[in-house]
Amino acid sequence: MAVELFTRQEFERALPGARLVGCHGHEYVYAVGTSHPRVSIRVHSSVNVRTGRADGTGENSIRMYLYLEDAGRSLGKDGTEYTTRVKGWQARLGDKIAALRARVRKCPECGGVGIVRAVRKEGPNRGRRFWSCVDRGCWGGWVEK
Repeated sequence: MAVELFTRQEFERALPGARLVGCHGHEYVYAVGTSHPRVSIRVHSSVNVRTGRADGTGENSIRMYLYLEDAGRSLGKDGTEYTTRVKGWQARLGDKIAALRARVRKCPECGGVGIVRAVRKEGPNRGRRFWSCVDRGCWGGWVEK
């Protein structure tokens, strides 16, 4: 499939409610809100700041990740998604942002930021999803499907 080339304006239309927060390397970066005021979803657009268009190579997918605003950092690999820039990228982008939003919760114990993660350690629970607090490490329990 061919990589779709789009302008900054076309990208912004596919990302309603986002705000431009700056540039990283050669691309524009946007923030999309979540249910927790301290967490946003950062979206790296793949739109070149010099040309205002997505590059013609397919190696720079649209990347998005959960971002802790007050700490100025990503919430780790568990909160990162990519979408390729082929036909239908707009719908896939929206779906992945919705999935990232669903992974953010308010910790009922301390009111901090809760995030859904997956067990990485080898063993019977590997891949099983749970949520925990990034502020104080409160255990939130298993996430049942």
